[in-house]
Amino acid sequence: MGLLKAKGITVCFGQSVIALTLDPTHRDADPALIKEDMDVMTDFELHRLCLQYPSVQDYQLNTDMLLDSGKLSLLTQLLTSLKNKGDRVVLFGQFTMMLDILEMFLKPVKHRYIRLDGSTPMSDRTLKVIKL
Repeated sequence: MGLLKAKGITVCFGQSVIALTLDPTHRDADPALIKEDMDVMTDFELHRLCLQYPSVQDYQLNTDMLLDSGKLSLLTQLLTSLKNKGDRVVLFGQFTMMLDILEMFLKPVKHRYIRLDGSTPMSDRTLKVIKL
């Protein structure tokens, strides 16, 4: 079962906090502080935490649960319609986490994309845009 909070699914904080304290990197950590940190994490942040630590990998969310969003459903329709017309689309995001989510969304639906963010070297940006 995942750690998903927004959908009203049972929250497994207690079990995942205990599991995380078994990880060598968190063995001496205060479980109350771990829980406090996890309480304010988004579903995606919790998912990435589960991917990062083997002790809590059983709690990661599947892609369908992560991408179950009205906004992404509408984006799917828009992108399909625009792609069928031969249009190209530029998506902007203010946060790299949003770009991470968009990448997870775009890969399975086979939309071609390039990612440009602050970590993309200036010399690579022009080449990437030209390729697309």
